[in-house]
Amino acid sequence: MAVRKVPAPPWRSWHLWVVTAAAVAAIVIITAISPRLLGLPADGLLNAWGTVVAGGVAIGLGGAALATLWRSSQRVAHIADQQRRTTQAYLAVAGTLMLTLDQRGIVMAANRHTCLTLDREEDEVVGHEWFGLALPEEYRDEARRLFWLSFQAYRETGEMSFGTIDYENEVECRDGSRRQIQWWATMVCDRAGRPIEMVCSGTDVTDQRAAAAALERNRVELEALRRLAQKIASLDDSRQAVVDATLALTDASAVVILEPNRERTHLEVTTTTREEFRGGSTELAREPTFAASAFLSGQPHFIADCTASPAVNQQLVKALGLRSGLHQPIIGGHGPIGVLTVVWEQPVRSLHDRKAELVGLIAHEAAISLRRRESLLQLERAALVDPLTGVANRRAFDAELPLALRRAGQGNYPLGLVVLDVNEFKAVNDLYGHEVGDELLIRAASAWAGVLRAGDLLARLGGDEFAVLLPSCDELEMAHIIRRLKRATPHQPGTSMGGALWDGTEGASSLIRRADRAQYADKSAMKSAASDDRAMDLSSDASAARLAARPRAEDPRAQAPWSGDAPDLDPGDDKPQT
Repeated sequence: MAVRKVPAPPWRSWHLWVVTAAAVAAIVIITAISPRLLGLPADGLLNAWGTVVAGGVAIGLGGAALATLWRSSQRVAHIADQQRRTTQAYLAVAGTLMLTLDQRGIVMAANRHTCLTLDREEDEVVGHEWFGLALPEEYRDEARRLFWLSFQAYRETGEMSFGTIDYENEVECRDGSRRQIQWWATMVCDRAGRPIEMVCSGTDVTDQRAAAAALERNRVELEALRRLAQKIASLDDSRQAVVDATLALTDASAVVILEPNRERTHLEVTTTTREEFRGGSTELAREPTFAASAFLSGQPHFIADCTASPAVNQQLVKALGLRSGLHQPIIGGHGPIGVLTVVWEQPVRSLHDRKAELVGLIAHEAAISLRRRESLLQLERAALVDPLTGVANRRAFDAELPLALRRAGQGNYPLGLVVLDVNEFKAVNDLYGHEVGDELLIRAASAWAGVLRAGDLLARLGGDEFAVLLPSCDELEMAHIIRRLKRATPHQPGTSMGGALWDGTEGASSLIRRADRAQYADKSAMKSAASDDRAMDLSSDASAARLAARPRAEDPRAQAPWSGDAPDLDPGDDKPQT
């Protein structure tokens, strides 16, 4: 700040000393020569009169000098007082903290803004040690040490070891809140150059630092969301990436994705960051939990204090030290498709907290992930399912057979393979058209699937050729399954079937060849039996009567028996085994 120049004190004015010297000289001269100048004798009355005149002149000159001195003194005092008032006014309205500290750290002066920042009265600041008054306890000792070192360095070197001080620290207000202050400080010395005070000017940069930190935090969060979006676009199943990103961005204790099961009766934990949650589920039909409520309503459910909520598993809350939680619905194209659950060990105030807001943003990315995964599953199912019959196709069979052999070898259990071929299928297409042939395949595949066990795989290999993988199936059970398949065939000429059991060492191609040979043998046997029946029908009326008594073609009982070597087990049992 520019300061008006103060005039020198009257006793330091050179023209005042000149006037005074001239007055003294005039008195001496007049006293000595005044009688002679008047032509009077040097003694007597005239001499006295001359002395009086000379004294009067001297007194006048001295009075003039004293008047000049008084006026100069008044002018200096006025300007000094004006500057003091101006300085006090400037400090009062300054938007920065201004204070003066002596060598002990005692506050010698503090402006109004300093008092307002600390929320203290002036008498609570001035006269008190600054470090104990305004600094947080953890910083006080170090601040005192640096303050003392700055004075010591100035005494030894004549300058501050690091120039004008420019640093930041926190000050603690009356209510315990803290403000970040950027300080500039310099020394004040006496005439001998010894430091006596430190003048400090501080700017409150709390809001600026908070804004900069928020900007940096937003940049980091946006970058993390961008990377998450890239992972979702690149991974077939990005659910784990979603929960990992949520955990990192929100400082959560655990993150869980719950999805409805196929029947939509439960929400099941499909992805999590903590093993304690894996395998968990919650019902949707009964009185819903918070997660179920969020799923059914499509609205987030926030729990500020998990320890005070009886609907939350308190054993898990205590074991993990949980305080707050949020169930954020994952919304798809036609409503909720899951729930993103996040729990924290530190309290979260409300849904407007930045952490809770981030969960909402990530839930949008999670919806994209789940929709993408569902689309991929649909594509995968489409690629592995025969579009005509709805059973597995040749690609699915070729992929599953080596896996089934490996599992059977590791589990040391038997594995059976049955190949099927619809008899006289070409004749059906030629006589009735491909639409009738397709309808026959659809009905046959549906009938066969209905008599198989859970875990068996029925696949269409191409045309009218099918295959069935039978895990944990021995020779006797395979024979029984083949009889059920034959009986279920909705076709009068029947179906040729051949089965083979894996020997424990052979490859997939060898197993298929053995099943094919058995199927060819069954087809030959069925053709021979059909030829014998026709011959008997032509040679005997009794045979004709027996033919008329046969069931209709659509009756499953009209099928030929299996031609294999295994004995017939309970041929009347048409129910599938589980």
